[in-house]
Amino acid sequence: MLSRDDGTPKPDPAGVLIAARKMGILPEELLLVGDFSLDIMAGHAAGAKTVLIVYDATRVIPPHPEPDYKINHLKELIPIVSSSRPK
Repeated sequence: MLSRDDGTPKPDPAGVLIAARKMGILPEELLLVGDFSLDIMAGHAAGAKTVLIVYDATRVIPPHPEPDYKINHLKELIPIVSSSRPK
């Protein structure tokens, strides 16, 4: 959908806002999943919910704003997405 060549780089929220607009949703309805502090910063700046995925517990991640969720494996997204869906 978008690559690092589209728009300004993170933590600028432009890419997140473009993605939301292309999907026809508000940024607040978006769940941004990232593995780095810049991802979380961009998501927060856009007003999106954020998920930090930490595949390697030994990896040092620079300080970042707290994500809304923190997971270690993509399968952990299932209950997060399921609980976020409109009833």
